[in-house]
Amino acid sequence: MIKYILHGGYVKIKNENNKKYFKETMKSNKKKLIVLLVYLARKEEKWKELEKIDKKNLSNAKSKGQSIKFVVASKETEKLRRQIETADILFIRGGRDAPLFRAFRKIKNLKLLLQGKTVSGTSAGAYLLSKYCYNMDYNHIDKGLGLLPIKTYCHYKPSRKPKLEMLKKYKEKLKTIVLADTEFVVLKR
Repeated sequence: MIKYILHGGYVKIKNENNKKYFKETMKSNKKKLIVLLVYLARKEEKWKELEKIDKKNLSNAKSKGQSIKFVVASKETEKLRRQIETADILFIRGGRDAPLFRAFRKIKNLKLLLQGKTVSGTSAGAYLLSKYCYNMDYNHIDKGLGLLPIKTYCHYKPSRKPKLEMLKKYKEKLKTIVLADTEFVVLKR
């Protein structure tokens, strides 16, 4: 089984939703956790700053007695594959879909590698896991990896309802997950 957590975006906002999101991401019976921080949707010069913020938020959310080893995901395919293999939790930050999607599409047998893990994706990270998603940056529908047979719309606001309806009607009929900023949902498969 894989535990997927899809987040609507803006983990940087300090609120109760995000606090619960980090707690859910870190929920594990294991005492020693390896957390893979995936920033492939962001420019590399931002990675150190994101790492500092995420280490703090995720460390604050761990259970008493847990220890965490943080690893930043590599852009190199084989190294990334090995990192995924050894990680307990994948924390996939949002940003630009295209570089993130490209990197993960190169990983063979990804679903098999993810068995028994928590995969937590925010915005583009949630889109990566879905079959289809609405890309606001380019105003079109993208195809994710399809690890979850769903359509996902992040950063939702009522003013974006026409775009949501477009996504719902796109290709086959699938459950559509709609997430406003800082909202999240947990799916187990």
